[in-house]
Amino acid sequence: MVAYDWVTSLSVGPTGWLLVSSSSPTGESVHVSTSRLTNQMDSRPASQYVVDMATTFCYPGSMIWCSAACPSTTESIFAAGKSNDLLLITGVESYWSTRTVKMSVTADVMAVEWLTPRVVMSGMANSLVQFHDLRSRDTASRLQHPHGVYKIRRVDEWRVVVAGANKNLHMYDLRYAPSGIATRPQPNKRNHASTKPYLSFPDYANERISHDELDISPEIGLLACSSPSNRIQLFSLNTGKLIMPAPFLPYSSLPSTPKPKSSISTHIQEPGCQDGAAQFYQPYPNRHGTPITHYQYPDHISCLRFENLEEVPTANGGGNTGKPSLLVSAGCTIEEWRM
Repeated sequence: MVAYDWVTSLSVGPTGWLLVSSSSPTGESVHVSTSRLTNQMDSRPASQYVVDMATTFCYPGSMIWCSAACPSTTESIFAAGKSNDLLLITGVESYWSTRTVKMSVTADVMAVEWLTPRVVMSGMANSLVQFHDLRSRDTASRLQHPHGVYKIRRVDEWRVVVAGANKNLHMYDLRYAPSGIATRPQPNKRNHASTKPYLSFPDYANERISHDELDISPEIGLLACSSPSNRIQLFSLNTGKLIMPAPFLPYSSLPSTPKPKSSISTHIQEPGCQDGAAQFYQPYPNRHGTPITHYQYPDHISCLRFENLEEVPTANGGGNTGKPSLLVSAGCTIEEWRM
């Protein structure tokens, strides 16, 4: 398998294939690798996966900014943003083919997301969100964000959340007619127009966000993202409002107040940080009862992901509530917050 200098994206599809894109710091060497993940020797859900085989494509002089796996359970398809093109990678058994869709001559594809198994959305640095239909092979500009797009997440068949530069986070309803779309948008100009959002998130605080620093859970109606203060921000997908508990007070100062049930956190230390092996730890003693949005991480939050870990046992042998958990990566620690 390819030795990765700098991993730029990682996606796992429902058919059991992993896609990893990597690049050298100068962009002179860019690789996209597809690998089969198997755990045939162990039927337990928590057993370790291994790479069975790998296919690698090289794109020197380009940059892979993002990738996403098609939600189909019968087809293995990945979409990736390759500089200013959309790259579609399709697998049939162990044979892989690629197709390049020209998106723009002036702006890179910074975000990709599947609306359906046949329609993929591309977020552009010039603020456009373009839709590509795999069947007709047509591409259309459907939305125009106030600034460059860095993340797109599907809420449902009609609604999408778009995060962009300069603290712009909006939800759009695709049932409304397209509006505010220019052929060559210039988001840094004062007269730049944008599509009217269905819902806005006014307390969103990021000037810029990477592909993995925001995620949503339609099941529990939450959006989670990083923040400049290294704290987790939680927003309601129904109102767009920031979810923030009352100012945190030590329980010792409130002896007559019963302790509320708080989010439970366990964390994994990544390989290389502790004797080269991943280990589980109990929550820090001084974090008992601390709301998830109050805890300040010592390092930058590089990734957040909602996952339903209902069938996966925890380190101490217990289960979970069946609700999506929020996985958070900061520095060399990965934590699970149970909602």
